[in-house]
Amino acid sequence: ALVRTFWGAAPGWPRPFAFLSIAVTWWLIFTFIIDYKRKGGNEIFDEAYIDVLVGAQFSISSRLLTWVAVAILWAHEAPVHVMIFGMLGAMSAAFACWAPRPGYAVPPSSRWIPCTHALCSLIALYSIAMLQSFSSPEVIAQPAGRTSFSRWLLLLHIMLVLPTLVGALWPKQPKLDGRWVYLFLGILVAAGHMMDPSGRPAAPWTSEWTPCQLSIATDMLLCEFLAIYYIHCASGGSMLATAAALIAAPFLTSGAVLALFLSYRHCSGLHWELCTYWQRRLAGAEAAQEA
Repeated sequence: ALVRTFWGAAPGWPRPFAFLSIAVTWWLIFTFIIDYKRKGGNEIFDEAYIDVLVGAQFSISSRLLTWVAVAILWAHEAPVHVMIFGMLGAMSAAFACWAPRPGYAVPPSSRWIPCTHALCSLIALYSIAMLQSFSSPEVIAQPAGRTSFSRWLLLLHIMLVLPTLVGALWPKQPKLDGRWVYLFLGILVAAGHMMDPSGRPAAPWTSEWTPCQLSIATDMLLCEFLAIYYIHCASGGSMLATAAALIAAPFLTSGAVLALFLSYRHCSGLHWELCTYWQRRLAGAEAAQEA
């Protein structure tokens, strides 16, 4: 997955960007793993996510997780190895090899979204919300709370890769209009972030960060950059669209901004569709009166 995704990147900066992302994030992750194993730990996967999701850090890490929930739909035409690479490597590295196309060319991401992708994206968002309910130190310290945390974490990761696998096995599944799916998803992500009681930007920045927390924060910032860059490219280099995305992202999250932009982008022909629809309705009414 790593090799196929890496060498499939566009020429120019995407490959060095992906290499740098992997080098930084995995150096931090291995620093955490080595320290954790020295202390006798044997649940690396769960402990790593507990480290980045419990307490005030949830407000930072959830920005990346909700970004990925949107990216499931955005990359519904991407090869399966892109998402696998993102889960095993770094999401920013995987999407740097798929999304940016210097020269304002954008990757294929059609308006019609397979229903499996939409369903899995919603389940992923619900899993993130459930992880938040177990993200307090008091709850995670209880065996039942830790078990529930692990189950929702596993479900979240299954939802990230499942739609691509199902799509390969069921290519002719029903599809939904992305204009409304992206709009709904963007509003849902933005509302969830704005109503998040732990989403206080000042809290995480005032504490000492662990290597795992630095890793996911780095991945999150790089993913936010990729979303803004994609909006810049897909809007034909519009500085107005780019500036609007930059201003909105800190408040709504880049995942919500990306979803809302994709909804807007696919609405380009909506005016003509509405005109055609009403013309046909009027023509049909006139024909009925004449008859």
